[in-house]
Amino acid sequence: MDERQVYTTFAILILALLLLTRLPAMAEYFTIDNVNLAFSLEKFDPRIHQPQPPGYPFFVFFARIVNVIFGNAERTFVVVSLVASAAASCVAFALAGRMFSRWAGAAAAFLLLVNPVFWHASLDGPLRPQLALFSLLTASCCWRCWNGERRFAYWGAVALGVGSGFRPDLIAFLSPLWFVSTWAGTKSWRIVFRACVLLVVIVGVWLGTLIIAMGGIRTFAGVMLGYAVEQSGQGSAVFGSSMVAWLRQINRLVI
Repeated sequence: MDERQVYTTFAILILALLLLTRLPAMAEYFTIDNVNLAFSLEKFDPRIHQPQPPGYPFFVFFARIVNVIFGNAERTFVVVSLVASAAASCVAFALAGRMFSRWAGAAAAFLLLVNPVFWHASLDGPLRPQLALFSLLTASCCWRCWNGERRFAYWGAVALGVGSGFRPDLIAFLSPLWFVSTWAGTKSWRIVFRACVLLVVIVGVWLGTLIIAMGGIRTFAGVMLGYAVEQSGQGSAVFGSSMVAWLRQINRLVI
């Protein structure tokens, strides 16, 4: 069996593992967040938590496309979760293979699929696997740019910009990594500036969509601030939580 046949066989096994470990264990009922996401397939309005803030505009757009085919929120979310999980495994294979070896890539894809946190996240709903997918995509672009492939400064901006439209928290987590790797790999402020402009344009698309859907900047700011205060109130000393709750969050951060 030649190398191509080996990797084809491995890909089939990984796909089978994905289906066998996900489909039988998929949740029968929606969580409250998934209920909100299901409502957003019919009407996108984060003001009434369809879906909950920050809105996930690109995710809703993609899910609506899938829903045209399946016509059912439950089946749509299963497919979206499986697609994101499969794509994340492919990117893990490619990234680890480029960094180390093809067999390391195969191990990375396998270990990601059987990782308990990733497994549970893909069962719980369609949104969390997007974190893994776009984090890996951005990291892959950053690695290639850092190692001299300058065009990946732009592809990294695309991955981060589109990914933040699926999960807006990614822009906070990964923008420092992307910026540093873009500079380290290009040593050109012109390229850094152009890549930043590209990132801003993509973010502007989904941010503008949110603002329009919410009826203006003032409403958008009010909804986002209110949601942040509500979600942070039990664990942030800034928003009035107890010292014990605040220390619990610090403990989680350290661990």
